[in-house]
Amino acid sequence: VLCASPKKVRDILLAAEGLGLLDLGEYVFFNVELFTRNEKSSLYRPWNDKEASEEENLRAKHAYEALLTVTAHTADTNEYHDFAKDVKSLSKKLFNYSYEEPVTPLVANFHDAVLLYTTALKEVIEEHGLEKKGDGRLIVQKMWNRTITGVTGNVSINNNGDRNADYALLDMDPKTGEFIVVAVYQGLNNAFKMVPNTKIYWPHRDGPPPDKPVCGYDGSLCKEGANKVIIVITSIFVFIVLILFFLAALSFWYYRKEADLASMTWKIHPNDLLSYQEDPESRWKQGSRLSLGINTIDSTNQFSHF
Repeated sequence: VLCASPKKVRDILLAAEGLGLLDLGEYVFFNVELFTRNEKSSLYRPWNDKEASEEENLRAKHAYEALLTVTAHTADTNEYHDFAKDVKSLSKKLFNYSYEEPVTPLVANFHDAVLLYTTALKEVIEEHGLEKKGDGRLIVQKMWNRTITGVTGNVSINNNGDRNADYALLDMDPKTGEFIVVAVYQGLNNAFKMVPNTKIYWPHRDGPPPDKPVCGYDGSLCKEGANKVIIVITSIFVFIVLILFFLAALSFWYYRKEADLASMTWKIHPNDLLSYQEDPESRWKQGSRLSLGINTIDSTNQFSHF
């Protein structure tokens, strides 16, 4: 969580980018910047420094993808826009100062604070007379636990005298490089609401990172020895898988070979065929030759028994 000037925030994010903390999306930075900027400014690009090089600005833009900014919520009403115009007009007329930047919420909040005080003071005078106009306790009691309508919207004060303020959450669009409002916290209702048609961009992730980095904040959870053990175990596992694959391939080859041999048992070699002729004499010769062959085989078998 950061709470510093825009320049310091930029330096911190550049340092984090240089350390590689933003490469995996494990870190998200929150910047509390209540009154130094205006959330409605379409040119809200704090990463862009005109005095820096283009390369550094690109690094800063990449680093600001991991930054979420919390700022005071500005009411988007006609009353607020008219009030901002009046502030600029009076500033030029009374102080000869031309407002180039948007009117900060601080000015509007100060206006509503004075409005709340005068409302409470008026009620004290009406109920207790002018002699009680300096009674701070009565005035404060009238200010607590109530809600009035000011230029910033509903101004709600709880029973402790604290305002139930509204805040806006700004996130940078990685395409345009501009910070836009993605969510609003309503103090009166204690409700956090996302702005329609917007979403928070989580770099390198589909959602928010875990509460603690995988290797810890100092990398102590991912020791070098543990990494070596993981590498050795992984290597052994891969080696075993390769051996099993080789044995499976060898078994398949042997099975296919035996299957091919079995499928050839019905085949006869041409040299094993005997010709057949219609001549009786030739038929008698073939039969004699066949008988001679059988007798020879029988003699051989009988000889083998001895």
